[in-house]
Amino acid sequence: VIDNGLEDDIQVFPLLVLPGTYFRQHADQIGMVYDPHPPYTLRRTPTFSEQDMAAAFDAAEERLDIALIPMPHLDIAFRQPEENHLTDVSAEVDGQQLITKVNLNKPRSARELESLARRLSSPYQVFLHGHRPDIHCEAIRIFTSANPFTPLEIVFIEPETQPDLSVFLNAVRLNRPHFLDKDLELLYPRPGNRAVLFTLVCKANGLIFDRDMVRQVFHWEKETLPSMQTLAALSHLDGILMDAQTSPSVLRDWQDQIRPVADTIPLISFSRIDIQNRWKTQTCPDDWEV
Repeated sequence: VIDNGLEDDIQVFPLLVLPGTYFRQHADQIGMVYDPHPPYTLRRTPTFSEQDMAAAFDAAEERLDIALIPMPHLDIAFRQPEENHLTDVSAEVDGQQLITKVNLNKPRSARELESLARRLSSPYQVFLHGHRPDIHCEAIRIFTSANPFTPLEIVFIEPETQPDLSVFLNAVRLNRPHFLDKDLELLYPRPGNRAVLFTLVCKANGLIFDRDMVRQVFHWEKETLPSMQTLAALSHLDGILMDAQTSPSVLRDWQDQIRPVADTIPLISFSRIDIQNRWKTQTCPDDWEV
């Protein structure tokens, strides 16, 4: 693979012991142990232990210099163009308007949240503004109760205190184990949640939010956009949210300047949805049709 320069195009999948197959029917005789929950991942064989499988993934990632189980794209845009107040964001899917991003910046009635829950996309994002853990957790409970198989991302925008993730996970009503809990199990050494991604957006330079299924993103609100040196100084974080109060034309010019080196700087997202969509088509044209 490496000799032929194919390492950038490779995909690796765990072996699955699917219902109706020969291996499933004769698993006991062969000595194959598999997970009883979808996607029915092979756990071990007489000659290949669980530790061997995890080590094989690690060795392949190191040798190929790629992430075989990558994290989702950093797309945490939440502001509609030319709007002075936050609203939910929708997209048309098969002729139906579905909510892709929910902005919880003010209290909402249970009736309104239940109505929203019936129109959520898969996956979806919930942006939590301010410090309202009780109200926010109730919304998460309503959303996940109505969508028990749908993964989601919870984005904390400048919380007053560091969020207690255990409180939010306890509010989640996903059907467990979720498909992603099993499919992405090798993402971390220990099994557990893989269906809820947490992203903290704050101005802390130091790493304060480092655990499984968590990202810490620097909140850039300055009117002056960062230099390459400044971007490099933030490379220890999981990305930067460009929320600068400047004109769209300035942001587009800055995108054009840094696009040639996008692979060498921290991941960047833009708070304005139209500017973020432009960035996605510039940096990942094969992945996005906006």
